[in-house]
Amino acid sequence: MADLQVTSMIGSMLPSKATITSFAFIFLIVILFCVVITLFFFWLLNYIKFNQKAVLFKRIGNQIIPAFTDKALIERVGLGGDYWFRTKRSKKILPRPKIQMAKNTFWFFERNDGEWINFSLGDIDEQMKTAKAFYVDEDMRLQRLGIQKNLDLRFKKITFWEKYGGMIVTVIYLLIITICLVMLFSKMEKSWNLATDMASAVRDMAVVVNNLQVRSTSGAIPVEGLFFPLIWPFRRRKW
Repeated sequence: MADLQVTSMIGSMLPSKATITSFAFIFLIVILFCVVITLFFFWLLNYIKFNQKAVLFKRIGNQIIPAFTDKALIERVGLGGDYWFRTKRSKKILPRPKIQMAKNTFWFFERNDGEWINFSLGDIDEQMKTAKAFYVDEDMRLQRLGIQKNLDLRFKKITFWEKYGGMIVTVIYLLIITICLVMLFSKMEKSWNLATDMASAVRDMAVVVNNLQVRSTSGAIPVEGLFFPLIWPFRRRKW
């Protein structure tokens, strides 16, 4: 009877395996929710930043068709109030376009020499041939490349953390989460094993106490009588 009471009392005090599993599942759900929220805000910031649209037209065969659409932004450069037009996927840096075909939408035509020209409607190649303009001007191209390189060196210096900081922080975040989960489950397993051993020890103690009670009621020597010679020198004297 005492064995059953002690075992039931310890079992009610210790958390069950179902409770521990539920706690671990809730912890994983919270971590996944935080990761999803972080990714959502990162996507939202990029979406708000690249709020322009660049539609590129190419001549394929004898037809001028839209080749692809790219996201872009109008970015301020330097302190003189200058702006340029930078695309996201094609990594193209262009002068700020003036001809807008729709809200935040600009059309570009890729000439035979690879230049992007902001236009409304019309065949840019035919217009330049009619004007007898040369496609390539080496001096102007070299000058433009020099200006672009100087602007990149002065205003577009990318540090190590700007280039790889996001990736490093993400990797460290995932490593910390993984280590915390491993430590959590290992501690839970050790605690559960320790609680099981303690319950077994208390159950064995209850069995021993129950056996001693049975022996004392059947005429055996009480426990105090067995240890009386040992405690006699330490008895409390009455004065």
